[in-house]
This record gives sequence, structure tokens and C-alpha cells, in this order.
Amino acid sequence: MISFPAKSEVKKSQSPLVSLSHRLLLAFARILLAAPLFLPAVVKAQQPVRLIHADSLIGYTQNGDAFRELIGHVRLQQDSTTLSCDRALQNLTRDSVSLYGDVHVKDDTLTLITGRANYSGKTRTVKSDTAVYLNDRRRTLTANSGSYDADTKVARFY
Repeated sequence: MISFPAKSEVKKSQSPLVSLSHRLLLAFARILLAAPLFLPAVVKAQQPVRLIHADSLIGYTQNGDAFRELIGHVRLQQDSTTLSCDRALQNLTRDSVSLYGDVHVKDDTLTLITGRANYSGKTRTVKSDTAVYLNDRRRTLTANSGSYDADTKVARFY
């Protein structure tokens, strides 16, 4: 049988300073554990837009920026977002791409189709000022122009 000492027999071996530091450490640990509930989502390191395929590639620099002109069956990717088109101008310095001709942007279940668009690898957004077709497996939308944010999964159409 296990016996426990009475309360009066337990010695207080901790000084008030140790008890205070212990309480502060516990409070700090609780704040750290609760932080994800109150802070915005952790920003993961962005991968640059990378070239998967192009029939032709021409590289050059202009005003200090490095460019790739991509022609024919162009396919680019950043994380889960795939970009395809007939021709593209990729600014490697600014991590952006201008897409031309039969532009398809696929992200998870969403497909955006347009004739011309600009994609920013820094903000993971695509914007088009031409007719846009969007399909997310549940609904289809067409508009004169629009944008899509791959991080927030929000599309805006005008």
C-alpha cells in the first residue's frame, strides 16, 4: 500500500524566486502554443516560378533584369500552380511571367483559361484583362477580366 505524507509534513524546498520563474516559463510556453491561433498563417518560403517545358528559349538582360522568352508549348510551375500557354516572357529577377495565347492556370481543382495574363511568383497571383473562364469542378464562371490568388484561393472577376 502506498502512503502519502500529510500536507504539514511536506517541506517547501522551493524558494519564491524558483516558483516565480517556473510560473513565468509556463506562461511563456502557453503563449507560444497559442500563437498559431492568433497569428496569420506561417508564410512558407516561396519557390520561384520554374520552367517545365518550352519548345524555344531565348535569354537576355534588359535594364539589369534577366529575361527568358519562351515559345511553343510553354509550361511553368510554382508549388501546386501550373501555368501553360503558347508564349511567355519570364522576368527571372522579379519572379513574374507574362503569358500569351491559350493561357491555362491550374491550381488544385481550379482551372482558369484566358488569352493573356500576368503571373507574380512573389504574390502567387494571376491577373487577366481579357475574357476569363474559370472552373472549379462545382461551378463555371466567365467574365471580361479577373484575378486569382493561389495562396488565399480567392478569385475576383470584373
